[in-house]
Amino acid sequence: MSFKSVVMTRKFKFTEHSADVYIETSGNNLEEAFSSIAIGLGFLIIESDNVDDKVEKKIIVESEDMESLLFDFLSEILIFQDAESLIFHNVIVEKIEKNKGIWSLIAKAKGEKFNPKKHKQGTHVKAITYHNMEIKNQKGKFKVRVLVDI
Repeated sequence: MSFKSVVMTRKFKFTEHSADVYIETSGNNLEEAFSSIAIGLGFLIIESDNVDDKVEKKIIVESEDMESLLFDFLSEILIFQDAESLIFHNVIVEKIEKNKGIWSLIAKAKGEKFNPKKHKQGTHVKAITYHNMEIKNQKGKFKVRVLVDI
């Protein structure tokens, strides 16, 4: 799967929730669903389509359960945003697996530094939350929902 193919097939949606926003998505497997939710996070933060693939970051996360894995993965993306002003609209989760009770994820995120002259600022995301987080396998499709604190 190429980076461009994921961007062109946006499968996420936003739902308002008091002072927070849900990002909801689905995928044919966990990797696709996690990729899509990360791309949704990127588009929540930066609304413009003109984020170029100038920087690539590899993300490796290990957690004790699937929900923590998703939380930690999305939090890593926010850390890059806060620490390096990086924004990502292309994210590919290459592998999610469980080994000896530990969940692991390997992903690549492509984007660039935020430029206020080029990019339309969207919603400032303070944090990812566990509140009402859902990861469900329904008839062979994975549905994922995350509430982000704005």
